[in-house]
Amino acid sequence: MKVGDLIKIIRPSIGIPRDTVGLVLDVVFSDSGFRYFQIQMFGPDPIIAGRTRRYLGRDLELVSEAKIN
Repeated sequence: MKVGDLIKIIRPSIGIPRDTVGLVLDVVFSDSGFRYFQIQMFGPDPIIAGRTRRYLGRDLELVSEAKIN
């Protein structure tokens, strides 16, 4: 996954249900070697829409790849 990809959350968390759609904003590498993805959420619920969270790649499913040149 890379910046600009459209994803779906496959592991629910507090306030963010499973199958929520989001956009990858950034890829962050931690000191421990993990790669996190900063995700901006979309949806009809105003509490979820616009919220950003970090997820591991195993918690995300790629919906559509970005076509950035």
